[in-house]
Amino acid sequence: MITIWHTLRNRNGHLQNKPHFTTKGVEGLETACPMITFAPDGTVVTANERFLALTGYRLDDLQGKPHHLFCDPAEVERPESRTVWEAVRRGEPAQHLTKWLSKDGTARWLAASLVPLGSPPPSTVVMVATDVTALVTELETVKEELAVRQTIMDLTSLTSETNLKGEIQMANDTFCKVAKYSREELLGKPHNIVRHPDMPKEVFKQMWATIGRGQLFRGVVKNRAKDGTPYYVDAVIAPFVDKKTGKPKKYLGVRYDITAYEIQRHNMQGLIEAINRAYGLVEFQVDGTILTANDKFLTLMGYTREEITGKHHRLFCDPASAASADYTAFWQKLGQGEFDTGVYRLVGKGGTERWLHASYNPVKDEMGRTFKIVLLATDVTGQRQAQMELEACMAEARETLKAVAAGDLTRPMTGTYGGELATITASVNETVAQLTRTL
Repeated sequence: MITIWHTLRNRNGHLQNKPHFTTKGVEGLETACPMITFAPDGTVVTANERFLALTGYRLDDLQGKPHHLFCDPAEVERPESRTVWEAVRRGEPAQHLTKWLSKDGTARWLAASLVPLGSPPPSTVVMVATDVTALVTELETVKEELAVRQTIMDLTSLTSETNLKGEIQMANDTFCKVAKYSREELLGKPHNIVRHPDMPKEVFKQMWATIGRGQLFRGVVKNRAKDGTPYYVDAVIAPFVDKKTGKPKKYLGVRYDITAYEIQRHNMQGLIEAINRAYGLVEFQVDGTILTANDKFLTLMGYTREEITGKHHRLFCDPASAASADYTAFWQKLGQGEFDTGVYRLVGKGGTERWLHASYNPVKDEMGRTFKIVLLATDVTGQRQAQMELEACMAEARETLKAVAAGDLTRPMTGTYGGELATITASVNETVAQLTRTL
């Protein structure tokens, strides 16, 4: 903006505006800047070629017309516009940003310096203008974008500003709603009004040290609402840095409410810990490639996590089973989203036999597509071996007694069994021996 006066200050501190405007100055400005001259009532007297070229008018379009006919109506009604002309009529120079309408209706933003000439009241008012349309348009675009960003941020996040002492200077509606305080209750209060006692003081020391250096801080923070209920936020704190000193002058906090997520995460963490205590757990890709396994499963099978990660499930199967059509069909079934449960024979490290009561569970995405398989298992090797021993003992006892019933006393039980099964074996054989002696 071009200024053609200077301001002096009298002994009492009041401003004295003394226009310096000469014929020589006018001639220089005539060639350099768009200029228009008004009568004290705002009626157009004349305009130079640069002004006419800028606005698209001819001189006879403007002369004798009130200037407000060529301005945006909303601009004319602004209190600032009336204040400018009131000052000029008192003989005081003024500067003004005005929206002038070109002849074709195009809006032009002019940074104008208005200089009253002659003893107050002035006889003439000269306006020297600079076209700042591009700048104002750019600023309006930025302003609109910032308004959209602000609306989104206010809708999705808890936003506040604090001074260097940590006192709240601004809090948006979402902040007040989640913290359950009114804005009046928050403004001017230390931000730790919402600090939960569960949060270690060291976290906040680190935060203040980080933003005090002019750096961003981000972390999950547990806060406490006015009624004592906890809420969790993913917080980002940013300092506004003074360009002169390089030091922060205030802080902006943007926080996303993750309370529901954190509660769900805590519940899931507790569930996983319970599963890990009770079950062996393995995660597979859909094709059977091992992703990971918990300690309980690794101990059961005798492997380390590194030894099985990236290997196929067939690592736990005997070669004949892994090569069968049933095995291929089993993984196809799981990949299609069908679960399978039962007692499975697996082979641990070194060929040790393990029997697991387990379920293979497809895990699906939001579209219902299987993206991994989770195995949950308990070790029933001891029970399975005991059952197999019982079945073998009972089968042999049936064969021996069947032979006795047929008159054949030469087929005693020869299997080796433990515990009660050994007693049963001894009893059957003693019965056969007694019958033999009797006969």
